[in-house]
Amino acid sequence: MRPVATMLISLLLPITLFAGEQSTQPAVPAAELVFREVRYNGKLSDIEARFAVDIDAEATGRGEVAAPLFEGDVAVFASKLPTALRLVRDGSQYRLIASKAGRYKFRVDVVAKITRAEPWNQISFNGPAASIASVGAQAAGPGIELQLLTGTLLESEQKGADAHIRGFLGDDRTVSLRWQSKAAELTRKAMVTSETTAAVQITPTVIKFSTQLRYEIVQGNLPRLSVEIPGSQSLTRVDGAQIHDWQVKPEGDHQVLTIEFIKPVEKSYSLTLQSEQSVETASLSVQLTAPKPLEVTRESGGITVSSEDTLVEFESTTGLRQINALGGALASYQFYGRPFVLGLKLQRIQPVLNVANRVTVRLEETRLLATHAVALSVEKAGIYAIELAPLRDFTVADVRGDGVEDWKVADGKLQVSFGSRVLGTRNLQVQLERPLKTFPEQIVVEPLRVSGAAKETAQIGAVAAAGLRVENGGAGRIARSSHHVADGAHGRTVRVPGRSTRVETEPGNGTARAARPG
Repeated sequence: MRPVATMLISLLLPITLFAGEQSTQPAVPAAELVFREVRYNGKLSDIEARFAVDIDAEATGRGEVAAPLFEGDVAVFASKLPTALRLVRDGSQYRLIASKAGRYKFRVDVVAKITRAEPWNQISFNGPAASIASVGAQAAGPGIELQLLTGTLLESEQKGADAHIRGFLGDDRTVSLRWQSKAAELTRKAMVTSETTAAVQITPTVIKFSTQLRYEIVQGNLPRLSVEIPGSQSLTRVDGAQIHDWQVKPEGDHQVLTIEFIKPVEKSYSLTLQSEQSVETASLSVQLTAPKPLEVTRESGGITVSSEDTLVEFESTTGLRQINALGGALASYQFYGRPFVLGLKLQRIQPVLNVANRVTVRLEETRLLATHAVALSVEKAGIYAIELAPLRDFTVADVRGDGVEDWKVADGKLQVSFGSRVLGTRNLQVQLERPLKTFPEQIVVEPLRVSGAAKETAQIGAVAAAGLRVENGGAGRIARSSHHVADGAHGRTVRVPGRSTRVETEPGNGTARAARPG
């Protein structure tokens, strides 16, 4: 039996050893070039932007491996590279090639192309994708300003005449900086053009100007703006971005608006001014001009005129060319320089006001209530307020109606103001009351009259509280008689002819006799 066992072992042994050699064969790693850290140290001037770039890279795996190093408008100088590394340029891209695995630390010089974006010098290029990418730069010159445009800024300081910054790049691995000399900028005169668009609205009491100034900054930047305002206008509003402060100072027959910005504006800017010119008489000749931008090399634009409740006659135009008017405007003009003047003759349109008043009177034991439902019809021109009288011994308790903004009693008259221009129909309700210390034998009720009304009509109705009776107690011219008298004690309504309750032009009053029944 022993020889058989020996033979089996000898047959199996070579097979086992061969299988062991197959399982322990190592895999070939993939070649890779990674950048552990990249540090940029730049020196900037008006003629050169040079960076000393320290690179910590590692190549792994077998064989040759390449990776992008720099891309953009740059020139790369490598005076001394490790023997296993070399640089290859392909268009605007530089690639680093490692012929064998290893850890490499080296330095290259990068010169970036400076582009001019008034008033700034600016550079931008891409570096390698690194685990850590930091940037530091300095720019020399009096009043120099240096900014990091991408990444995270850690430090920015001024050391003597030099500006220094330090920070980290972002995921886009872009090195982007800009710098300028403030001293040089002060000596560089800005070149600015302006397009002015003025909208003029004429009303019976005021001429409103809305002027939009659109600036194009061709060269330099603007730390401030100046605008000439005609002396006849009052500035009411200034709208624009980045405004730090503004002030208006009189200079001779005009005013000068000066606007200070938070920081100088570049390329373009839009400013809107609201101003007003008062109209003191019903008929007036005026000379109109718009606010004028100062210190601009060229100005052009247009002016549009519209009116509200005012007749406008165009008498003269100087420096203007008429064009088609849009949007319901009376006229539109273009201009291509200053001065320009528009001469107008203004005539106020008088409103035509018709009034219908329905008066409801209620007699109580201790007071007399009068409710005036006033229907206004305004034609030809709008109004903003009305005046009602007489109030006699009544007190105004409440005034309600569409668009009523405020009301007050002065010199025995009720003055009602509207929040917007009234043209067409409008309804008001005026509540009056009068306390009764003693019970009267007779009461007199008059409709409220509206000052300046062309035509007025009124209807008066009377009603008594329970336990009281009202009878018609007067006579007069009857245009259409219909007092409604209610006997609250007996629950019946009596129709009594008497004093006029519908009156045209000069309404009379309603006179009634009051008594307790029985």
